[in-house]
Amino acid sequence: MRSGQLAQVIRAVAAGCVVLSRQVAHILGTDNCAHEARRNVPPAENPALSTREREVLQLLARGLSNRDIASRLLLSPHTVKEHVSIVCEKLGVNNRVSAAVRAVQAGILESSAEP
Repeated sequence: MRSGQLAQVIRAVAAGCVVLSRQVAHILGTDNCAHEARRNVPPAENPALSTREREVLQLLARGLSNRDIASRLLLSPHTVKEHVSIVCEKLGVNNRVSAAVRAVQAGILESSAEP
């Protein structure tokens, strides 16, 4: 998945859409990869993220790998991995895509942020 596609998927999920792969959409009998299914999930509270955690979150939301984030922020990939783990924990999510979606929902990141 290209970073532009990741940003598009994040915006769709943040808007309440369900995003499906082409294979799953085919099995379910729909041609749409993303279809609207409003969720009744309240927005996350705005957690206290450090400046560095916000920087890492913004870059991961653009689809960058830990290695690419490390290169841009002059950190080791291991340090970036630790920041991603802390951000996920603070946002109450299990993965980086969910972190980006939750950050948009909570107003931490703008949903129109492009790579």
